[in-house]
Amino acid sequence: MTKAELFRQMARFAKDTNRAVSWDFFAEMTGISAQHLQDVFVTRKHPMTETTQIRVTRALEKLKRGDVTVMQNRDRTRFLQYNKEPKPRVVRDNRIAFENGQFKLQIGLRNKSDYSHQDLNEQIGDRNGRIKVL
Repeated sequence: MTKAELFRQMARFAKDTNRAVSWDFFAEMTGISAQHLQDVFVTRKHPMTETTQIRVTRALEKLKRGDVTVMQNRDRTRFLQYNKEPKPRVVRDNRIAFENGQFKLQIGLRNKSDYSHQDLNEQIGDRNGRIKVL
């Protein structure tokens, strides 16, 4: 995955309040500390190295495929469980998309942990968040 795409997907991951895994569990999946991941992708204090790029790309793919699940013990401690069979989180979805100069309603199922699709703001806005003139 390219660095620009990785930054875009991690920004969407950071904004998602109902994400599948927390920053700590995502850091455990990558093998990088959670603070370093936030410094690279949220605050951009540190540059992204090739190792970070590879590890985060693999972790996002595992999350998208449903290879990991957050489980909870009876004493409310949580842990990551790696699934033998992928179990992606699928939810009902109603989205408005901008295609061929028209707004369309897309109804169906989508993978909850997939951050690769573009939302409406990214489809009709430029990089600064301003709406394009059609």
